[in-house]
Amino acid sequence: MKKYYCIDCKKEVSDYRIKRCRKCNGIWLYKNGKLKVGKYDLDYKNGISIKKSHCIDCKKILSDYRVIRCKSCATINAFKISLLDNKGKKHYNWKGGLPHCIDCNKKLSNYKNKRCYSCENKRKHKEGIINCKGKNNHFFGKHRKPNFMQYCGVMMRSSWEVNYARYLDKKGIKWLYESKTFNLGKTTYTPDFYLPKKDSYIEIKGWWDNKAREKFKLFKKLNPKIKCKLYRQNHLRRMGIIQ
Repeated sequence: MKKYYCIDCKKEVSDYRIKRCRKCNGIWLYKNGKLKVGKYDLDYKNGISIKKSHCIDCKKILSDYRVIRCKSCATINAFKISLLDNKGKKHYNWKGGLPHCIDCNKKLSNYKNKRCYSCENKRKHKEGIINCKGKNNHFFGKHRKPNFMQYCGVMMRSSWEVNYARYLDKKGIKWLYESKTFNLGKTTYTPDFYLPKKDSYIEIKGWWDNKAREKFKLFKKLNPKIKCKLYRQNHLRRMGIIQ
């Protein structure tokens, strides 16, 4: 690569468009009267323009003459102001200042909104503007890929499922993970494991809420001939899969 040098001190510069280095350029500007008096001053040792600006608190030299305080003093000053002045109506969390949700009274980030995201969705569901339940949900009939832990090239949803897969491998039992999704009308259901030899499904459940119970009962009701066992924490401990 071709190198470029300052025309005064012969020091190497980074670009071919630059005629002088920073030091020589400062001296040249000062000699030709192109530096603004009052905002700039020249350091004769380095030949660099220095702005006459000091912090009003610690008297530290600042890089910009438009700044009153340095960064540390500015944060201290802002903290003091927030403790002293931001009381009552001046406080940032005052209800009459920044907007709050009219339903749950949660502080909003946008002053144009009247409700938070969850309350706005609830309102739209009640008024029938949007309906994301059942078949209207864009995830209906689609399989959500698990992304918790990988075992034998298969991504699973929990460590209990991984431990159960290892248990089946030790026993020499072939298994398939989330091989089939069943349509239950308003929702879908995908069992965790399918055992081809036994022609049965296994469901591993940790958190057992009301929605999961209703879905499992509905699956058993609509598919009475399909074998499906539910293993929870107590069953897995008896089998020695988890401690």
